[in-house]
Amino acid sequence: MTALGHCHPALVEALKTQGETLWHTSNVFTNEPALRLGRKIIDATFAERVLFMNSGTEANETAFKLARYYASTRHSPYKTKIIAFHNAFHGRSLFTVSVGGQPKYSDGFGPKTRRYHSCAV
Repeated sequence: MTALGHCHPALVEALKTQGETLWHTSNVFTNEPALRLGRKIIDATFAERVLFMNSGTEANETAFKLARYYASTRHSPYKTKIIAFHNAFHGRSLFTVSVGGQPKYSDGFGPKTRRYHSCAV
């Protein structure tokens, strides 16, 4: 929400309208606003499908999972390593803080995930 500014009248009206209907569902269900936005994204990009997430952490975690799944099922079950940027911020889940390579986010939680490589830029 912070990226949307503060109290823009069009956004306030959209929030009021949505507040009178369905607020939130998991990605197991869908709703009309999500379908409309998904269609706009597909029409404006190369994408064939859209998967909405709740946060950047969830999006990155899902991207890592999809990459590992694709590599292990299409190529080899041993292709499970991830390459991520060192000193980057990928989120606050255990896996995303491990691959980010920043001890200030990952220390103190026990052994880190080992199946990744980090690269400097």
